[in-house]
Amino acid sequence: SLNQDTIDNRFFLHVNLLSTDVATNLSELLNVYSLSDNIMIDGLLNLGDIQSIEVINLSGQLIDRNVYNVSLESIALSGMPEGMFFVRINADKGSFVKKIFN
Repeated sequence: SLNQDTIDNRFFLHVNLLSTDVATNLSELLNVYSLSDNIMIDGLLNLGDIQSIEVINLSGQLIDRNVYNVSLESIALSGMPEGMFFVRINADKGSFVKKIFN
């Protein structure tokens, strides 16, 4: 028989959490690439409704911002200058940033 004084009516639950990050996995489904002066973005359906897409240069200056509030499969941002940019996608399932060389 168990001694109730040593157990003290407690239990312990040990849990090992997997290191899966949903936002990281969704980010990996995004495909952002350059096609002449266009920035192409595929895989947006995985993110739910897209609130906005922003293009930011290395100085932190906002180059382009488009507001959508709809579900999109893909989009082409046209007329982008040459250089390195960060594309920030704000969606129902989070905010995602991708680096692009245009």
